[in-house]
Amino acid sequence: MSRGFRRDNPVVVICTALPMEYRAVREHLDGTLVEHEERGTLYEAGTFVGELDTWKIVLVETGAGNTSAGVELERAISVFAPQVVFFVGVAGGRKDVGLGDVVIANWVYDYESGKDTEYGYIPRTRSYASSHRLVQRSNAIVRQGEWSRRIRHRGDVTPVAIVKPVVAGAKVIAHEGSPVAELVDRFCDDAVAVEMEGHGFLYGAYVNAGVEPLIVRGISDLLTDKNADADRYWQPVAAAHAAAFAFELLNQLRRTDIAARPARPRRRHDVVGAGPARWRKTVLRAAVVAACVAVFTPASAPLAGITEVPAVESVTKTPVLGEPVVLDTGHFGSLGVAEIDYSPDGRFVVTSGNEVFDSTTRIWDANSLASIKVLPDAGYPAMFSPDGKTLVTGTYDSEVRFWNMTDYHEFGTFFAGDLTSMFWRPGTDAAVGGSSSGRLQQWNSTTPSLRRSVRAPGPIEAIGSNAAGDLVAAVLQVGLDGDSHVIVWNATTVRAVDRFDELNTPVALSADATLLVGGAARDSAGIPRELEFWNLPRRERLATMSLDTPAASYVSPVIHEDGDLVAVPERQRVNLLRVTDSGVELLAHLTGFADGEITSLAISPDGTTVAAGDHTGRLLFWDLATVNG
Repeated sequence: MSRGFRRDNPVVVICTALPMEYRAVREHLDGTLVEHEERGTLYEAGTFVGELDTWKIVLVETGAGNTSAGVELERAISVFAPQVVFFVGVAGGRKDVGLGDVVIANWVYDYESGKDTEYGYIPRTRSYASSHRLVQRSNAIVRQGEWSRRIRHRGDVTPVAIVKPVVAGAKVIAHEGSPVAELVDRFCDDAVAVEMEGHGFLYGAYVNAGVEPLIVRGISDLLTDKNADADRYWQPVAAAHAAAFAFELLNQLRRTDIAARPARPRRRHDVVGAGPARWRKTVLRAAVVAACVAVFTPASAPLAGITEVPAVESVTKTPVLGEPVVLDTGHFGSLGVAEIDYSPDGRFVVTSGNEVFDSTTRIWDANSLASIKVLPDAGYPAMFSPDGKTLVTGTYDSEVRFWNMTDYHEFGTFFAGDLTSMFWRPGTDAAVGGSSSGRLQQWNSTTPSLRRSVRAPGPIEAIGSNAAGDLVAAVLQVGLDGDSHVIVWNATTVRAVDRFDELNTPVALSADATLLVGGAARDSAGIPRELEFWNLPRRERLATMSLDTPAASYVSPVIHEDGDLVAVPERQRVNLLRVTDSGVELLAHLTGFADGEITSLAISPDGTTVAAGDHTGRLLFWDLATVNG
C-alpha cells in the first residue's frame, strides 16, 4: 500500500493506550497497513470502507495517562490533519454499567485539579466535551441497537452502549472505598466510568480547531469487583466491544457530515512563476483562438458547461494535446506528484512529494527531462526565486527551507507551520508563505531570516500582490455552523477587504490580485461542480464554469503570472482557459492521464507548456505551441 490511499479520503486518527486495545482496532482495517515514524512515534495507516464513505485510518498507541494522550494526539494532528479523532479502549465501571458494556463519553472530568488549603483539599474539576456531532450520531446508534454486529470477539454477555460522562486522572482507582473514589463520588457523581487518558486527549483536540473528537470505552472491570484474573479475560473483550462501536459510527458517517478542516499541506500553490513575464504568446494565441469556442458567458447570461462545446473536439484530437510527453518522477504515496514549478528561465522544472512516505523535491532538465538532483526532506510547496538562484520548499515537518540552486545546498530552515501556498513578493527578496493555521510569514531570502508574521482569519489558500504593492491573500473562513466562505484579506493592512459567501475550495488568486477563482456549487460528497471567476477590482463575476468530473477540492486551478491563461483541473483532464475583461473562453482540453488522477499543475514561464502531475507519480507535458498542428 505504498501508493494505496486515494488522496481524497478523509482521515481519522484512532488513539489507544494499550496493545490489546490497538489490536482490537486494527482488526477492523482493510488490507496491508503502512508503518510511518514521526519523531520517534510509530503509526500504522490503513483504510476502512463504510457504507457511506471510505476513511483513511491512522493508528497510534499513546501509552497510559492524560499527558501522553494529549501530546501524541497533537503530534498526530500536525502530521496527518485528521477530520475525526477517536480514543478507543477500556475503562473501569463506576455505576450503571456492566462488564462488556460500552460508554461513549460526552464529557470527561479531570478530578485531580484542585487547591490544597489549610481547610483541606478543594476540587476545581475541569471538563472537556466530545464532539456534539459525533455524540449525536452515537445516540442514534445506541437507539438503533445494531452496533454489536460488528464485534469480532464477543464475550458471554450482550453488551449495552450508553452515552454518559467519565472521569480521567493519573491514579488507578482500584477500590470503591478509596479516597479518590470518594472524591469522584462527591464531585463527579454522574460519571459512569473511570479511565486515565480522556481529559488529555480532549484537550489535544480542543486546541486544534475543526477536529471532531470522541471517546469510546469498553468496561473491563468494576470498582466494586476488581480482579486481575478477570482483567485478562475482560480487557480484550471490552476493547473489542469499544472498537466495534467506533467503526459502526464511522460506517454511518460521511465526510459531508463533519465540519470542513484544512488538510495537511495538500493544496496547490496558485501562481506559477514570479519573475517578469516571458510569454511567447503569438503562436499560442493565433493557433488556439482559431480553434476555440467560448463556453463561458458573463454572470448575467445563461451559462454553459464544457461538454456543450463541439468545436473543442478538433483541438483535443491533435497528437500533442491528446498524447503528452510523460515522465515517471518516482514520487509515490497517495498524492504522487504533489507540486510542480518551473524556474523563471524555463530551463528547470521541480516536482515535490508531500507524504509521510515521500517528502523529496526532484529537479529536472525541462528540455531533456533528465534528472539533475534529488533534495531530501524537501516537499510541498516549492517555488523558485525570480532570479532562479534560490529554491524554497516546504517539508512534512512544517518547515520552510532555502536551497542554493548553484550547488543545491540548504542555507536556511525555519518553522513555518502547515504551508498551503507560497509567493514571491515582486521587486523584493521576500519569500511569502501561507499556512492552514492562517499564519502568513515573510522571510528574507538573501540572509535567511523571518521578516514578518501576521495571522489571517482562516487557512490561506493563495497569495498575490495588488497594484499598491500590498500582499493580498485568499482566505478560507469557517463559520460556527460549519459552512465556509472565501474572504480577500490584505496582509499589509491586516484586514479583510472583501467576502464571497458563495465561494469555497478550490481557490486560486492571480499574482496581481485581480482575478479570483473559487469553487461554487458542490455535490453531495462536497466536491465542487462549478467554478466562478471574479474580477476583484471591479468585484464583477466574469463567468461560471461547470465541471464534468471535478478534481478533489484541494487541487486548485493555476493562473499564469499575466493573469489571462488559466489551467483548471478535472480528475483526468486539464481545461485550458483564457480570461479577458469581458469573460472566459475555453481554449482546449488536455488529456492522456490513463489511470492517474491530477494532483498538481503548472504553466511554463513562456506560456507554451502545461505540466500536470498525477497520483501515480507521473508528470505529463503538453506543448501548446503546436495546437494548430
